[in-house]
Amino acid sequence: MNQKILVALAIAGSAALFAGDKPSGVDSGLYQAKNRQDCLCVNAERAIAADTQMMSAAVASLGDGYDKLSDDLKAALRENFTDLKAAGSDKITRGGTVYKRLPKAKGCVGLNEAPLGTITYKNYCLADHR
Repeated sequence: MNQKILVALAIAGSAALFAGDKPSGVDSGLYQAKNRQDCLCVNAERAIAADTQMMSAAVASLGDGYDKLSDDLKAALRENFTDLKAAGSDKITRGGTVYKRLPKAKGCVGLNEAPLGTITYKNYCLADHR
């Protein structure tokens, strides 16, 4: 078989395999639960997610700092993403809790239940916390 065709088939197969791992309808952003303390950072492009407590405790970043994280932490972030389910426009569920995507959130908690103040996707989820 022609090498160009083989390469094209390999690329298409890899893309299909990766797309199968992504929960349909889940978009990147900052999500907050009704109780206002539980917040999630979701980076759909990288297929990773973490709650704000994990972000604080693990000194994680879903942005440029992601490449510096340990392989174990990267695996945990990918696993968190697979637990998400789309639940309508700008809503997702994880473990029975419904989260709504917001431009900013107040009341989210970080390490040791400490309040984080007002946060956004860009200034908290994508920031390097190291």
